[in-house]
Amino acid sequence: MLEHYFCCPRTLYQMRLGPLGEFIDELAGKIKNEGYSKFAARHLLRGAAHFSRYMLWKGIENVEEITMDQINDFLTNHLPVCNCERPNHCDFQGERAAMKKIVQFLKEKGIMKEEKKAYS
Repeated sequence: MLEHYFCCPRTLYQMRLGPLGEFIDELAGKIKNEGYSKFAARHLLRGAAHFSRYMLWKGIENVEEITMDQINDFLTNHLPVCNCERPNHCDFQGERAAMKKIVQFLKEKGIMKEEKKAYS
């Protein structure tokens, strides 16, 4: 399903890294079914993949290990100084929106049960 939004093999590989990698195609399908535009969906999926790679960098390899504290850390500590893929030149609204979508997705799958809200 990810191929509906991205075609470059390198991009597809990077999008599937980290603990969310095994779910990114399913998330892409969910986003498509919810009627998001291709532009908005790509932003959400890039944000999800960015967070997944960040978790991998922090040593988190299993999706069950993801917590709201880690999501908040990503939003408040990582994004303001991020230069993961390119210089920090945007407001990262895709990442912020993606975190809400990820939490909703993981709760629907029964993987995340925490109720504490993510910083936005």
